[in-house]
Amino acid sequence: MPIQVLNTNFIDFNSNGTTFYKSNAGDPTFIFVNIQSIIRISSVNNPMTFDPSLNIVSSPTISWIEEGFRIGDICSATLYSSAGVIISNWNTNVTYVDDLNCEFSTMPSWYDIASGEFIVFIAINSGGGTTPRTRDDMDILVNHALNTVQGNQFSLIDGEVSTYSFTGVKTMTVGQILTGVAVGNQSGQFIESVKLTRNADTSNGWNEHTITMEVINSGAYDEAWFNFATCLKLYVKGLWASISGEPYDRTEFILDDDANTGWFNEAHNTSVLNSSLVQGLGELDYCQTTSHTIQVDGPITDLGIGGCYISTDDAYYRNVPQSQIVSTMIVPTRPLAVNNYISAQNLSGAGYNIQVTNVSTVGTITTIEFNFIPNLAFNTFMSSASAGDRLFYLWVKCGNSNLLAFADQLTCAPPVGGPLPMVSNYGFLDHSQNVTDIVGDKLGDSADTEDDIAFYGQFRLNYNGNYTNFNAKIEAFNSLTNDSFTLQETNFSLAGLPVSGVGQIQLNETQGIVSILPTTSVKHNAILKLEPTADLFPSDYGVSIYYPFVLNWRYWLTQLNASSDFYPTQDKNWEQYDNMVDWQLRLKLSLIKDGLAYTHTNQIIDNPYNNDNDISSSIKMIRTVDNSYINIIPSGELMIIESTHIIQSGTWQQANVWGMITIEPKESSRRWLVSTIVPFDNDTSNPLTPITGLYVLLNFVSSTEVIMTCYFDSSKIDLSNGVKITAKIKENCDRL
Repeated sequence: MPIQVLNTNFIDFNSNGTTFYKSNAGDPTFIFVNIQSIIRISSVNNPMTFDPSLNIVSSPTISWIEEGFRIGDICSATLYSSAGVIISNWNTNVTYVDDLNCEFSTMPSWYDIASGEFIVFIAINSGGGTTPRTRDDMDILVNHALNTVQGNQFSLIDGEVSTYSFTGVKTMTVGQILTGVAVGNQSGQFIESVKLTRNADTSNGWNEHTITMEVINSGAYDEAWFNFATCLKLYVKGLWASISGEPYDRTEFILDDDANTGWFNEAHNTSVLNSSLVQGLGELDYCQTTSHTIQVDGPITDLGIGGCYISTDDAYYRNVPQSQIVSTMIVPTRPLAVNNYISAQNLSGAGYNIQVTNVSTVGTITTIEFNFIPNLAFNTFMSSASAGDRLFYLWVKCGNSNLLAFADQLTCAPPVGGPLPMVSNYGFLDHSQNVTDIVGDKLGDSADTEDDIAFYGQFRLNYNGNYTNFNAKIEAFNSLTNDSFTLQETNFSLAGLPVSGVGQIQLNETQGIVSILPTTSVKHNAILKLEPTADLFPSDYGVSIYYPFVLNWRYWLTQLNASSDFYPTQDKNWEQYDNMVDWQLRLKLSLIKDGLAYTHTNQIIDNPYNNDNDISSSIKMIRTVDNSYINIIPSGELMIIESTHIIQSGTWQQANVWGMITIEPKESSRRWLVSTIVPFDNDTSNPLTPITGLYVLLNFVSSTEVIMTCYFDSSKIDLSNGVKITAKIKENCDRL
């Protein structure tokens, strides 16, 4: 072997070492690869032949060229006995060489294969002696490849090859360090540097070098690289030329060992997660300096912090000269301390600081206070980015995971200009109101978990006014501290929309919001449009907003930005966020005019399941084959779901009663429904169907008892983890 890898060591951001690659997305790692090299060929297991008439030695199984022998080389030839004792030694020059044959200037002796002798040729330095000649130009190719397949040098990000070139290797002195020069596009990886150090020769005369690479785990670009048993490994390929400038027949050495790496919120690939996020960030502002607090629960050693931008614009980050360090403006994971962490800057000079102002630990809970400081170029860059192209990750290393404290679109919160006056503030429409506009005013509403709701209101804009954005969100808000975190958000960009001759923005904008309702429901899209009935020409013109949402119930999904007030149940069950003193759920509208935000809020109460104690409810399952009641759902059968609702006091107002039945795989998607209001849309994937017609059957057994029924086909839903069935019954929106 002309080049041998002696050992490889990996050092993480906190100086912890391993003999294999172990990191999470965003983590930097120093890799030290010790190699030894010699230009050598032996007759052992390679029976050479000698033509004394031409002084040509033929090597049947090992290539002279691949081993590094070149015309003009001085070679040390050593003849050994079967016991390894030197019989004779001499120097000779290479006058011709190809893969099979090497012609020497002199060959005074040859080995006797019958007696077990063997011969060794080594290319040596021109100064004489026996010191092996060092190879010269070297290229190092570095890549992150998938664990499950044979590695290669082609980037998973954009197919580029990240190459670092070294010249003058032959003349390096012991202790000298060369820094590799990046060749070609570097957008395939996050590579800080690649260096080469000349070490002292080994005791047996081999040349020894150390390759040092500082590489950042590139996994931030794609979570799918870490699905199941898959993860990223480090692939390194060395191409070492025998002589300087030689573009061919470079000798290769490769590192392609499996690794133990993970995405964000993962404990590498095979470890058990030993930390969790207590409090993340609701928003992160790209326009101005903002102060934030993050809390994590886990080991108090090996803490770190980092951040990066991930663009969706292929032209920005793929197949470009700059590395991903530049494009992402990354702060790779750094040891957590009171410090100012400065990001890389992109080609526009955009960047930011993560200025940690305080770190405190109580028990296993670590609190991090910091300022996020974008520079002016960062503001300009993000302002010009397309909607949906401001994705930013900010993480805290705790234990064996990089916990995402923020994984969302950066926003720009302009100064508050005042309230947004509403011409009509109807408020919230419930499931029974399958319409996109309505008249009237009301403040606040009370609804129930899983209810589909829509806000409707009207306001006015000034003709020729300078409007740039309209934002609608559902947020949790603390009325005492004014803290908030966003649960759902939609932004309408008004810049660039057509404007009439009288200065009226031609609004007719639609954005998809809700996808889990039947197609016959109108509560799918947010609609921002002109409302001529509210015009006050020539000063103002009317606009309406329709904003649908479903009161989220999915407790098994994490709400990263939730306040630590709700620890440890910071999940996507919204009901908890208005079930604590000073906290409430509300809709917030923001209209940006002349760089100022004009806002309107409207509170909504999210009631828990079984909220009305005056109603006794039960759900039963009936097999259609024999009309028997069952407690266990058989697979592949058609059944009837029967939900009974009895008023304990008073009677049902039959003309106002409506309801729905829903089903979903336990702690999974998708949720299906049939309703007495929204007609069945004939979706053949829906496991629920009406008994007859397009609606849930509503049967009033008496003035106090009502039964809803529908079919349930268990072959159309995953039963492996069980199912969850809910039944809602209401009089308008007064009862659960």
